[in-house]
Amino acid sequence: MNLEIYGGPESGGWSIHGEYDPAVDPPLLPCPFCGSTDVTVENTHTPFYTANCKACDTEGPRDYRAGMKWTRRTSEARTLTIHHQAFRDAIKAWNRRTSP
Repeated sequence: MNLEIYGGPESGGWSIHGEYDPAVDPPLLPCPFCGSTDVTVENTHTPFYTANCKACDTEGPRDYRAGMKWTRRTSEARTLTIHHQAFRDAIKAWNRRTSP
């Protein structure tokens, strides 16, 4: 995952933007609806990540547990830990398939 961290105490807290990197992150399964492999993980500077299929615009489930432990006033180190956990949880949630 590529992380860009913004902010700090002087700006009211930490914000992070994370992007999926197929070279280092766990693989994402193809979209269960259209079969596309054009899938990525995104966030909006908060620790709420979701996998998205770019071909059919399907969005994976979000796991809010990690993100709910975060505020803009959380320390930089803790913010990074929470983002990493939320990112990994989004990949696990996307890759989870139910039996037919």
